[in-house]
Amino acid sequence: MIIDVPTGDDFKSSGIDFLNLAWDTLISLSTKLKDAEYFYNVYYSDENEEVIDQLSSEQYWKQAQRPLSTALSLIQQGTEF
Repeated sequence: MIIDVPTGDDFKSSGIDFLNLAWDTLISLSTKLKDAEYFYNVYYSDENEEVIDQLSSEQYWKQAQRPLSTALSLIQQGTEF
């Protein structure tokens, strides 16, 4: 006998949870970048600040590809549910 068959509401709830997890990942990555930029500006600022900030931002997002890919997968799965 089959029990605990998911309903439409269960799928909707799971989809919303997936979207919330994806948003949490994106917000967390963005917050970490802002914190790092603030720390850099307070303790290590010099005359080449804009160039270094842009380079460090580009490097940060390159290193964040795995969590971004996971967030994208969660978004896709959430919208399918």
